[in-house]
Amino acid sequence: MLIQSYRQQYDRMKRFLERIKSQNRDQLAYIDDVWSFYMHCYHLKDWIRNDPQIKSGVGKKIEDKINESDALRKVADLANRVKHFHLKPKMIRGNNANVASIGVTMTPPNLTLESEETDLASCTVKYRVIIKTDRGDKIDGLQLAKDAVKEWDEIFKGMGL
Repeated sequence: MLIQSYRQQYDRMKRFLERIKSQNRDQLAYIDDVWSFYMHCYHLKDWIRNDPQIKSGVGKKIEDKINESDALRKVADLANRVKHFHLKPKMIRGNNANVASIGVTMTPPNLTLESEETDLASCTVKYRVIIKTDRGDKIDGLQLAKDAVKEWDEIFKGMGL
């Protein structure tokens, strides 16, 4: 597919959101998709700034909007952390947001007292990614992702994109 518009990156971000909503799979694949969502979400700003169909100056306004958004600042920290391994102080935008823990819940189907054995492959898996900041905030990673997409939608609406 040719790169034609920032909307491709927006659509990719939305697809990754759907992936991380769908949790019943391998933990490493899930975590890869979580990190990928944060990168695609934050770097949507670069696609907008570099899209030749977008008016000059919109990129600066987008940066200003990101700086006003608690969710997008946290996503910026997560995206830059996964890209650069760690954040230098000048890179921190969202109170040094970082993945603090990943919880896993496995629920077997139709568990009864007579059940002797459960096939792990038949279990439903649910992950909970916890984001922590220097302020001590603990945030659900999936909720942060949903909030970030909502922020982007509000930015687009407000800017007529």
